Amino acid sequence: MALVPGNATRLNSITLARRLVDAGYSVLSCDFGGSHTWGNDTAMSRITDAVTWAGTLGYRTDKVGLWGYSMGHLNLYNWAHRNATKVACLIGYIPASDGQDAYDNAGVAVEMDAAYAGGGAANASARDPKQITNVVSGLPWRAYYSSDDTTVPAATVTGLASSLGKATQAVNLGAGGHDDDVAANIDPGAFLAFIDAGNW
Repeated sequence: MALVPGNATRLNSITLARRLVDAGYSVLSCDFGGSHTWGNDTAMSRITDAVTWAGTLGYRTDKVGLWGYSMGHLNLYNWAHRNATKVACLIGYIPASDGQDAYDNAGVAVEMDAAYAGGGAANASARDPKQITNVVSGLPWRAYYSSDDTTVPAATVTGLASSLGKATQAVNLGAGGHDDDVAANIDPGAFLAFIDAGNW
């Protein structure tokens, strides 16, 4: 089973999800508890609930592939950090990769402070991907980023990749900003091959 980003307007992402279905994967998209969860406890429980629900339908849930879009990556990254034995692979697309940078520069400080009891700064050591690399460094991880993204700057993605010891897994899709359009540049064969090679 693969857990993927959900939004009916992200047509290029939907094309990749269909590729997964054609390859025999079950695909599930879930609500992380709103658009400003930033890896908080609500997001963690929503992801767990989605995986549990899929199990009640007979789908395999002892191992799942995770694919997150923007803040969705940060949510799934946090879930992978807490549930590593269940994660076959983790993919980020224009992925929020550095919580401190997002807090300081992306205009989301108020959202992040509201997402956690005690505020964003007090939770960074337990929620910011750049500060919790020890578990995910052992998992198959890949990030697709846009070279001119001003919301999630390329340097934050390549920085996380280096921190994880996975510099070659940060894939530059070229210019396209923080948008689904640049997902058209993802090589679908390589995308599927990465998932196939996960820790299933």
